[in-house]
Amino acid sequence: MADVTLAQQVSINYLRKLYGRTKISQVRFTRIWFTTYGTRDVWEVEGTVVIKRGVLAKETRSFRLQLDPLTGRIIGFEI
Repeated sequence: MADVTLAQQVSINYLRKLYGRTKISQVRFTRIWFTTYGTRDVWEVEGTVVIKRGVLAKETRSFRLQLDPLTGRIIGFEI
């Protein structure tokens, strides 16, 4: 994973799998940065997701994901 847009796309795909493709109405990214933890490099992605909970009800949740830059897999998450 070479840049921020790929990290965003992996994050959106993960959230769609977690909540359902039609349940997510909006994803907002607040911070995305690349860090190194000892011998491992990690993309950190933070933001909020708006989830549909009915016809008129919506719920906003914060999330934080850690992505492996080589494979694009989710290493850790907090929702």
